[in-house]
Amino acid sequence: MKGYIRQRGSSWELFVSLGQDATGRRQRRTVTVIGTKREAEAKLRRILTEVDAGLRTDPGKVNVGTYLREWLEYKPDLQPGTREQYDQIIEHHLIPTFGYLSLLQLRPDTIRAAYAGWLKNGRRVGEGGLSPATIRKFHTVLRQALQTAVDDGLVMRNGAAGLRLPKGESRQKRALTDAEIEALVADIASGNLGKPVLVLLATGLRRGELLALAWSDVDFEGSTIAVRRSLEKTSAGLRLKSTKTSRARVVAVPSVALEALQLHRTEQEEARQRYGEAPGQIRG
Repeated sequence: MKGYIRQRGSSWELFVSLGQDATGRRQRRTVTVIGTKREAEAKLRRILTEVDAGLRTDPGKVNVGTYLREWLEYKPDLQPGTREQYDQIIEHHLIPTFGYLSLLQLRPDTIRAAYAGWLKNGRRVGEGGLSPATIRKFHTVLRQALQTAVDDGLVMRNGAAGLRLPKGESRQKRALTDAEIEALVADIASGNLGKPVLVLLATGLRRGELLALAWSDVDFEGSTIAVRRSLEKTSAGLRLKSTKTSRARVVAVPSVALEALQLHRTEQEEARQRYGEAPGQIRG
C-alpha cells in the first residue's frame, strides 16, 4: 500500500509511502487535510499520482526550478492562455532568480531582495526595472506554487505569503465624455471598426467577449446579449473559452447598438449570398 488515510478529530491525516532511502530506512510523507473524507481522498490520489510520476518529495533536495515546472504540469485548472503566461513567468523570471535554491532555502527575505532587484534592473531586454504591477503578477504565481507545497506537506511555511509588495503609481481611470464618444464614433463610422466599437461603448463588453459572440447570443426582441464565451489568443492560435462562472452574463443593449447589430447582420447575409461561407465561419 502506497498511501492511506486516518481521521483525527475534524481533520484527516494522509500517509504516503516513499520507499526506502540509501540506508534502507523506510520513508513516508504525512499531510493533514481539513475538510471532508472525499476531499482527503482526492488529495491522496493527487499526491500518489505525483509520486508515481517521479515528483521528488524531499524539500531539502528538490530545487525551486524543478518544483515550479512540476507544479505547473500538475495544475489542471488553468486556461491555456493563463498556462502560457504562467510558463513564461516561471521560465524567464522565477527560475533564473530562484531556481537553484532548494524549497527550504526560499525564505521571505530572499524573495523580498529579489523583488527589490527586479524594480531596479529586471528587464530581460534593455536596461531598467520592472513595474510594480508586473512584479505583483510574478508574485501571484510564486505564492500559489509555494502554497501548494505547504498543502502537500513539503514545507511548513509559504515564504511568499504576507510579503509587502512594491506599490506603483495609482492611475486614475477616466471614462470618455459624451463629446469624446460622439467624436470617436463619427471618426470610425465609415470603417470596419465602426459597428464593433459602437457595441463595445454601448454595452461595456470586453474585446474577447465581443469577438466570441454568435447571433444566437443576441436577443433583438429583449434588447439583450448573453455573454457565454470569450476569444483568446494563444501560441497555438485563437480559441474560444467559457466565462469564469460558466454561466451566461446577460447585458442590456441600447437601441443604437441593436440597430448597428441588425445592419451588420444584414450586410453579413448579403456577403454570404455573394461570396459563400468563409472557411471555418461559425453561424449563430
